Amino acid sequence: MSNANKVRQRMYTFVAVIFAVGVVIAGSYLIMAKPGESDDKPVAEVINPNG
Repeated sequence: MSNANKVRQRMYTFVAVIFAVGVVIAGSYLIMAKPGESDDKPVAEVINPNG
C-alpha cells in the first residue's frame, strides 16, 4: 500500500470517528434533554431587577 493510500485511509477513519462522536452527542442530547420542553418559570428578579 502506498503512502497516499495510508493517509487517505486514516483520513476516512478520522472523519468516521468524528461523525460517530457527533451522532452520539446529538443522540444523547435528544434522549436526555428533550429539546422544546421547559418546566422552568422565569425568576422575578430577572423580569424586574429593581423589585
